[in-house]
Amino acid sequence: MKVLSVLLFFPTLVWPLQSIAQGNRVATYQEYERAYLSNDAKAMARWLAPSAELSETLHVAGKSDTRHMSREQLLESMRQVGAESQDPLSSSSQVTISDATPTGFCASATAYDQTVVAGRKYQQREERNACFVLAGASYQVKSHSIDIFYTPLK
Repeated sequence: MKVLSVLLFFPTLVWPLQSIAQGNRVATYQEYERAYLSNDAKAMARWLAPSAELSETLHVAGKSDTRHMSREQLLESMRQVGAESQDPLSSSSQVTISDATPTGFCASATAYDQTVVAGRKYQQREERNACFVLAGASYQVKSHSIDIFYTPLK
């Protein structure tokens, strides 16, 4: 009888813990995203693994252009820009967690905004993807890619 009650009780313990872990991963991603959009190189440096793979792809009028950068290039770019990005942060409901293991996970989010380029209005859709690896007691980003799509508004 003891075994049966443990078997029945165990799922009620595990499922909430899985939910908490999932929530913590979402919060981790959002903390990283805040550091990224802040353009604060000092805050960002703690998040990036030494060999982080970073890329950004712009998609405009059926054409795309990808820039790859190293950890150092991204941090230097942030130091030069200095000002916080005006791009919107993701809400927790916009963040999806995948490939979760005890030592890492990936997160993706989509954010929308409107912008004006050369006097023309566009909807901007950013698809942000980051993969984290456990480094000691905290997570670091091992890869981060952003796809930015511009769609003309009428």
